[in-house]
Amino acid sequence: MNTTFQNVIATAQQLPEIEQQELALQIEDMIVQRKIAASEADIKAGRVTPIEEAFDRILNNLAGTYGKSSVT
Repeated sequence: MNTTFQNVIATAQQLPEIEQQELALQIEDMIVQRKIAASEADIKAGRVTPIEEAFDRILNNLAGTYGKSSVT
C-alpha cells in the first residue's frame, strides 16, 4: 500500500462511522467501475474470457459480497 493511500485510510478512520460507511460504498463503486472499464478495454483488445468462466467468477464474487441466496 503506498503512502498516499495509507494517509487517506488513516484520515478516513477518524471520520464518524456513518461517513466511513458512505466513503467505503463510494470506494467500492469506484472499484467496480474501474473493473468494468478494464473489462471493456479487454473486450475491445480481443482479450476475453469464455462466458461460462466469467459468469462463474461473477457469481462467486457476488456470493462472497452478498452471501448465497436463491435465484428464483
